[in-house]
Amino acid sequence: MKQAPQIKKCVDWLRKQRLALGFGLVDLAEHARLDAGQISRLETGQSDLTITTLVKISRALSIPSETVAAFLSLNLSPFKAREAALERIRRGAASRSSARSLFLEDLLRLHFSYQTYSQEFQALFLEWYKAARLALILPTRQSAIFQAMEGQAPLPYPPSMSAQDIQDIFFAGGTLIFQDASAYLRGWRQENNLGVRQVAREAGLSLTVYHRLDVGKTEKVKVSTLLALQQFAGDKHPIFPIFWAAALFQAGIDELHPDSPPVRWGQEAWRFAEVMQKITRYAHSAGEPYLTQWL
Repeated sequence: MKQAPQIKKCVDWLRKQRLALGFGLVDLAEHARLDAGQISRLETGQSDLTITTLVKISRALSIPSETVAAFLSLNLSPFKAREAALERIRRGAASRSSARSLFLEDLLRLHFSYQTYSQEFQALFLEWYKAARLALILPTRQSAIFQAMEGQAPLPYPPSMSAQDIQDIFFAGGTLIFQDASAYLRGWRQENNLGVRQVAREAGLSLTVYHRLDVGKTEKVKVSTLLALQQFAGDKHPIFPIFWAAALFQAGIDELHPDSPPVRWGQEAWRFAEVMQKITRYAHSAGEPYLTQWL
């Protein structure tokens, strides 16, 4: 597998950042929760760069999102707007030390006791559950989301989530997962009356690669694929930043469960991610995207 010139340049840049910090491959692997062999294959051009790997490495090396975006020649405005939204959320939470924020950066900063992870997780889950109930996101015992949280039914994906809805949540600093990123991409395509074949052809992608994204198979989406789509869509549509936000959330969940294998989430972490997503969606649909009374 040959890396595209832009990806090779990015990988070489990340390698220089690693060496400047004095990190060996094993050191970086430990901090990024990746396999050292995976990083070695990436640096030697034997494997391609996925968005999840890029996020994990940049976080491990303390490289800001905007710096990565600038290096990849992306429009910085969406990245800066999201950082500003997250900072507002953090400031709102600062005066309420007993509360937990429902949003990304605070999730990543939660301090769990790894020895008592399960108990901590259960307490946190119940806290969010109570906040969601009191905020009238779960108004009745008959609601689908209530039944899901009671274990009576699977968690539903809220209907009628347009690309604009997801973009609004993104700019508000809310939780996004890869399912949302794929839905955003699909909504953008449909709202612009574009067919799957047309997008694949005009973005210079294979039909198979683009179709996988369109139907939600995003677990190994390549940076080069997202850059091609972003270039085709234009700066008005933050495709790359939304996928970046989803990868950040996954990286944060991975960090919450130290015993789970890299990339593969433990059952509790999956459940937590789903609950976070649903609460954010229903808060958005209820016109209260920040749930400020609970931050």
